[in-house]
Amino acid sequence: MDLSSAAKHYKEFGYVCLRQFFTQAMLDSVEPVVRAFHERWIDDNHAFYEANAINSSGLTAETYLEKEERKALFGLIGSESMSKLATALLNRPVYMNSQLFFNPFNPHQKNYWHRDGQYHLSLEEQKEALNGPDVIHIRIPLADEPGMELVPKSHKEWDSPLALDTRLEQNGRNKSDPLPEGKVIQLNRGDILAFSANMLHRGLYGQDRFALDILFCEPQMHSFLNDVHQPCAEIKATLECLSVFP
Repeated sequence: MDLSSAAKHYKEFGYVCLRQFFTQAMLDSVEPVVRAFHERWIDDNHAFYEANAINSSGLTAETYLEKEERKALFGLIGSESMSKLATALLNRPVYMNSQLFFNPFNPHQKNYWHRDGQYHLSLEEQKEALNGPDVIHIRIPLADEPGMELVPKSHKEWDSPLALDTRLEQNGRNKSDPLPEGKVIQLNRGDILAFSANMLHRGLYGQDRFALDILFCEPQMHSFLNDVHQPCAEIKATLECLSVFP
């Protein structure tokens, strides 16, 4: 799929999956850094990890990684291929943050339907968010995994009554219950899945799930940017594309 077709699919459905987008060599250059971050993060958040954690964030900050390690991650984020993809999908995209998704410590822990905005927005504000601006996740699996389950077009369409009851756990529904409109996107190492943070989705646990998410936002969201996640001038000088950084 070319970037024009990818952009059209994303605009209509709220997501697009591109198979074997990254070479194994490119992933080999960043995976040791991501795994080093994960080990250090677990050491610092052991109780939370064993309780119910399924993700961490802020990989490009200085908290757990040294400058050379951060440079490797920024090399991926600031690569020509990543910049072209983000620019095709969003209006003037800027790198926002990074997240790492992994299996829960408890293998019986259930996943959950959600929209990212529900954790800081009212229901009315969540509805308004469907009109934009957009935040996009670009998920980069570092191992083959079950992937994601998405509700296509929900980046622009509000929940069905059943979906709303499910993600809010009301009227006898649990947030892990199946939804008939859900679409499973299985992912392999090398694939990417770009999806809107506004859409209804859930991660699927299992296999060796270990996926890096790179988040980009549109200009109206720049007030949410934090300098600690951005590259310094020295690192910027090594990158292919600077247009995705503020």
